[in-house]
Amino acid sequence: MDTLARSLLISNNSDEEHLPKYNLDVGNFISPAFYQSDDSIAKLAQKEIDGEIEKGNCGYYLPHVVASALIGSWTFQRNIVHFFSNQQSDYIHGSVRYSRSKQLDYVLYREDGLYKISDTKSLPVFREYEYVPSFSKDDDGNASSALELYFVEGGKRTYLFLSLKFQHQDEDGYWVATNDHLCVKDLYKANFRIKLDGLTASEVIITYRVKGPSKDYESTTIMTPQI
Repeated sequence: MDTLARSLLISNNSDEEHLPKYNLDVGNFISPAFYQSDDSIAKLAQKEIDGEIEKGNCGYYLPHVVASALIGSWTFQRNIVHFFSNQQSDYIHGSVRYSRSKQLDYVLYREDGLYKISDTKSLPVFREYEYVPSFSKDDDGNASSALELYFVEGGKRTYLFLSLKFQHQDEDGYWVATNDHLCVKDLYKANFRIKLDGLTASEVIITYRVKGPSKDYESTTIMTPQI
């Protein structure tokens, strides 16, 4: 321990002259009193800890947390309201399976549902996405994160659909992420809400507001874990 202390330039406070002098308030980050770091090192460490706490409060780590919390089987119900046709509604229901990739670098979303086209007839539908946690820094060194959603066609990732950025927790306890996607002349405004219970999720609500020359509708999907 003494060798480590000398390497870190930390004094052995074995007498009263070298007793701890800094960060003595309850709750402060300090080294054990016998090996007290100097004030500049303690302040730097506290600054780093405060920065990590701030990142956590702002949702910086949520892309990985959310991707992990989604793993498993879900049921979903989707209601689509068309504003071009006097608010005619479409209804889809079914199951969703989230599974990790072999490389553990993304989560595959597989949806299988029934699209109700009349009171007596439904059509089977499916879709796939890849959910990819992403972390980056800008030219000024500011860190950011997102949960990126990619289209999957023919079993292969194609192009980016959404880059969801978690920013706050709403009054109902859902973490909220938003992003827009312009597909030619159609604008998709996405709102992704997830309620976390520790490292698991109890509900996901995904809303798309879509507007374009021939589109004007809102799609709301509610997912709950299969029991």
